[in-house]
Amino acid sequence: MTIKQLHYFIAVAETRSFTHAARNYFIAQTAMSQQISALEKELGYRLFHRTNRSVELTEAGQVLFNQLRPLVLKLEDAVPVSYTHL
Repeated sequence: MTIKQLHYFIAVAETRSFTHAARNYFIAQTAMSQQISALEKELGYRLFHRTNRSVELTEAGQVLFNQLRPLVLKLEDAVPVSYTHL
């Protein structure tokens, strides 16, 4: 699990779209999907219900989002990160 994956997870959860989240990070939608899939595989559970038209958090995804978002925001305040320069 990487900080980048956690940022991507939060972005997808907030936008409810892999496409919009990917645009926000200037990456391809497939790269965003791959990162989220890798995170789900590592955690051992699905974070999102995916359909052709929507993305919604699973119950486990909602719990993770509620716990992670404040921590990641604090981390950003302490150490600003720009993925456009990586």
